[in-house]
Amino acid sequence: MNDNIGISMNEKKRVILYAGTTEGRVLATMLSAAGVDTLLCVATEYGRVVLSEMPHIEVRTGRQDEAQMYAEITDCGCELVVDATHPFATAVTENIRRAAKKAGREYIRVARDTKAEYIRDNVLSVSSVEECVKALENTNGNIMLTTGSKELGVFVDSGISSDRLYVRVLPGLESLKICKDLGIEGKQVIAMQGPFSEELNIALMKQYDIKHLVTKESGANGGFPEKLSAAGKLGVNTYVIKNPEMTEDNTGYATENNCINNNGNNIQDNVQVFDMKTAVYEIAKLLEINYKPKINIRLIGTGMGALSMLTQQAVEAIEEADYIIGAGRLIESTKKLAVHAVEAKPYYKAEDIVAYIERLYVNLYSDIKVVVLFSGDTGFYSGCKSVYEALMKLDFVDANVLPGVSSISMMAARFSTSWQDAHIESLHGVAEADFDGIYKGLVNEQCLKYNKTFLLLSGRVQLIRLLERLTQVLDIDKICIGYQLSYENERLYSGSTQEILDMRDELKDGLYAMLIYRKNAYSTECEEDSNMQMYDKEHKAGISVDDVEKNSRHTYDKEHLSGIGADKNRYLRDEQFIRGKVPMTKEEIRHLVISKLRLADDSVLYDIGCGTGSISCEAAAVSHGIKVYAMDASKEAISLTRQNAQALGLSNISVTEGAAPEALDKLPMATHAFIGGSGGRLKDILERLYSINPHMRVVIDAVSMETVAELSTIEEEFNVVDMETVVVQVSRLRKLGSYHMPKAENPVYICCFEFCGI
Repeated sequence: MNDNIGISMNEKKRVILYAGTTEGRVLATMLSAAGVDTLLCVATEYGRVVLSEMPHIEVRTGRQDEAQMYAEITDCGCELVVDATHPFATAVTENIRRAAKKAGREYIRVARDTKAEYIRDNVLSVSSVEECVKALENTNGNIMLTTGSKELGVFVDSGISSDRLYVRVLPGLESLKICKDLGIEGKQVIAMQGPFSEELNIALMKQYDIKHLVTKESGANGGFPEKLSAAGKLGVNTYVIKNPEMTEDNTGYATENNCINNNGNNIQDNVQVFDMKTAVYEIAKLLEINYKPKINIRLIGTGMGALSMLTQQAVEAIEEADYIIGAGRLIESTKKLAVHAVEAKPYYKAEDIVAYIERLYVNLYSDIKVVVLFSGDTGFYSGCKSVYEALMKLDFVDANVLPGVSSISMMAARFSTSWQDAHIESLHGVAEADFDGIYKGLVNEQCLKYNKTFLLLSGRVQLIRLLERLTQVLDIDKICIGYQLSYENERLYSGSTQEILDMRDELKDGLYAMLIYRKNAYSTECEEDSNMQMYDKEHKAGISVDDVEKNSRHTYDKEHLSGIGADKNRYLRDEQFIRGKVPMTKEEIRHLVISKLRLADDSVLYDIGCGTGSISCEAAAVSHGIKVYAMDASKEAISLTRQNAQALGLSNISVTEGAAPEALDKLPMATHAFIGGSGGRLKDILERLYSINPHMRVVIDAVSMETVAELSTIEEEFNVVDMETVVVQVSRLRKLGSYHMPKAENPVYICCFEFCGI
């Protein structure tokens, strides 16, 4: 009995929701989020316990008959009655329906879709508990009942030995009391809240030597598929009690066509039966509320691989997730935590992840939680940025980033050093064909510049090839190697380049990080410590921070002027490029273009119509943090760009064959774009750039009068700021006899601007 019946409520409720299932909890969450005052009725105290407190939701417990339901419906003054009770609670559904009709209230039945393919030799479909009992009478072996506590008495009274029965029930006092009253106690009672994974079902059946499984056709929300698959793998005979709300052929809801109650009365006139998704939107329409489910996504850095490296926030997010996305090894390493996940997908590319999220949304009727896993830290050579930017274009997504421990942090800790003073390079994903050019650049240009360099490597082959190069560099003092950091098979190596190379047979394939020390690097670190101590003394003596910073800048200026610690060749010369029949942007124009682009250390640049790749190389040489995506429709241009990038040792250039704007579709979002060749499609290209990033900075190099004419229309057709056009004509002196005569190059129009948002 419900002790609350007859007590007047302080405020009226718009909806009365009869629940006790997953569907009921989902609907309660939706109504709470929409601010709809709701009376939520559950049969047992345990039904209340599993519900979290929600605004606008009042919970009442207790079993009711039709008269009590009618009293409650009229008392609460609701306009809508929603029945989300269990599909096997047919008597309860009939009472709710009749009470709602008598009270003249709108009634919606949320029917669970339990359609499933489970026809196989050791599966028997039965229409009732009694039919199931009859089928079990002449069998031997232990029986697991997963049908709940209400029908348990039918099995006990049937003559089947109670010693054979192992029952899985909810961990509520009512269920446990029923088991005790029927004489089933101790190890024969498994009191757990489902649904359960296939692995747990298998473990329980093995532990209790189960030969027969009894289950209701309760659908995915009831863990039905996992029970069937577990029994199938163990060869356990399965007895499925069919959903009474489904038609005989299991293709639809029986209540849609046959609404005759037990007394023979037709009560179809107030019946509206919907699947869960349709019910959500029908309820929203009837109540005139704007309901739009959200996909809450957490992009998580998983650290170096071991579960112990995860932050507490990350652990909690994975445990709560409904769906898991990430590389296969990351899914495998976190599967112990993903206890609620219904699906895991091994996607790591932004386009694949976004496509999957969009597919999920098609059938979405409630908020869900999704986790996207990345190795290491989300902000350190991670795909997180591109995935986040792509996801934020979806208006039904809320996304947050949870960082992890990066390989550089772990490496520095393992070798008791710092990393803020190191130069960092990544060789992850570098193609075999690009090895030599990139290694040449690293060894000859980078490793000789910095006292300390961190490198991220893809595997053993890369490591050995780089070590072979480094043996030629006399300025290297020490090499430190970290293999499979944080994993059980982690190994650390330290020594000279040749000493590490001599251990090549010991080096196994896997993930490597490398730390390279130049000679005198240790003393340099000591000098830095001394400088800090000197700073402290000077500061205490009354010298201001500004004075110290001025001294530091003065030291840097002297070093810069002498070429120490800075790039001596800030710009590239024409003769440094491999030339072909493809046009090349000349040296003076390149320098002006780079100036107008205003690149930062973390910029992403599209070089559209890259030609020989001179602009791509010039931009990539500004900073190793800059990412350049070069594209051209000409195969020769693509080949030349690759050759020049390799020859100059520039590893931060990616080359794509294809014409813009189509070639832009699969690239990460850019912050800058240079258009050196538009193929007559300048407007189309600009429109695509604007859609990719409405705050992008763009520089256009125009020679033909047709393109120059198009430049004058940009301000009219696009929302831009800071627009300027510079006309440059360079003349070079040529010696003719005893005279030096200027020879003019073609004039070049350089147009630059920034999109200023929608």
